[in-house]
Amino acid sequence: MNGRDGKMARTKSYGSVADWVAAEYTVSTSKIKNLSVETLAFTGMIVSSVHPRSPASHLGIQVDDILYEINGGIFDEEDLDKTFIPRLLGRAHKFSFFRPSSREIFKVKGAQFPYALRLKNSLQSFIAILRNGDPDPSEVATFWEAGDRQALADLWIPFETYLMRLRDLNGNPFDGPLPQTVAPKSPLPSSEDIWPGFFGWLALCAAEAGQMERAAYVQSQVDAHFEQSGDSGMMNAFAAMEDTRALLAEARFNPNMAITYIERGIEMAPDVKELYRRLSALTNTDVTPPPSSFLDMQPSYDLPRVDPAGRFKQESGRVSLSEQVATLSQGQFILLVLMSSYRTNGPYVEGFNRALIPLLRLKAFQEVHIVTAWDSGRSRDLPLPVMEPALQKGGIKVSLLHDVEDRLAQALDITSAPTNLIIDHRGVVIAEGWLGEDNVLWDALNA
Repeated sequence: MNGRDGKMARTKSYGSVADWVAAEYTVSTSKIKNLSVETLAFTGMIVSSVHPRSPASHLGIQVDDILYEINGGIFDEEDLDKTFIPRLLGRAHKFSFFRPSSREIFKVKGAQFPYALRLKNSLQSFIAILRNGDPDPSEVATFWEAGDRQALADLWIPFETYLMRLRDLNGNPFDGPLPQTVAPKSPLPSSEDIWPGFFGWLALCAAEAGQMERAAYVQSQVDAHFEQSGDSGMMNAFAAMEDTRALLAEARFNPNMAITYIERGIEMAPDVKELYRRLSALTNTDVTPPPSSFLDMQPSYDLPRVDPAGRFKQESGRVSLSEQVATLSQGQFILLVLMSSYRTNGPYVEGFNRALIPLLRLKAFQEVHIVTAWDSGRSRDLPLPVMEPALQKGGIKVSLLHDVEDRLAQALDITSAPTNLIIDHRGVVIAEGWLGEDNVLWDALNA
């Protein structure tokens, strides 16, 4: 099990979030006439979503705004990552946003990046990265999840160009006009570093471009790879492969099979709204995402503090959720992380690092319970503790709990690890989801 979890919780008020924003951010606006939207989108990043009850929303940042400068200059992902670490003692990061609809400039100053907004590269800038740079294929997910099918079609040839660089040009930039056609069985590079996920997105882009033979061939190679290697990938990438199969089924005039594939994709990535839109179109009905099955649940467990890897120092004894909940006051939470047979998880750690700063600054979480059934015979060899020391350093108490038979995960019917549940002072789950998306965190903090 691997990947991300889905639904978000309800919210009621702003409270401390507004106070925090007022205390730590300043905003100035101005009109400007000589900025090119195309140029800024090419060098910057576009805001794809803003949580309605987050610092970013309070600051007035909106979807389609363009972040074009950080600390006075053009930025890259590394520069952006640095702004998640707060500057202390009055020092501030500076963020410049441009709003195309009103041609306004927003200058935001604050100790850290304004949570919770999502950014994506523009189509033009991502094509340039594919042609000349070192792309992250998961970026394609932002276009897919937004339902921008035309962008996926436009990415097919740039993807193929990138493959030519790897396969034929030893990674050197492609010089000359882009090719317009590709043989359906044009070979794929053998590099293991780019297999997981990458070629699944290539198949989807080819299908959206109407290149069904190419899409079918690439998808067959992807399936063979995962079957032989046992590799895993992000669940939304596997769900996108089901979308590709649905497109191929439609091209073969088999709508019933296409529906089956989309339904399988929804099971893998229940938070991707585009899959529900696709299912609605295929069935000619209005299909909407169901509420999370975890919300309003009252979990119960009493588990020992044990690290099967023997590398995380913690006090001995057992942890009873009911006893821990009894110590909470309103506005305090316990974060329950269900790892099942995993000991750690790469995508989870990335999201956890993003969530760590506001967790610490708002002092909302009393304790984090990480529950694992990991042992050397049941999981990959991923024993290194990653999240726990970082949390402890930040002053949050962490208990690593060992559920040898994975009974809690089975009782709660989790389908993806990690699953994050935020539990309030009543012992009720009020939010569930991947912390890296920010939304689940701000839903809980505002509840």
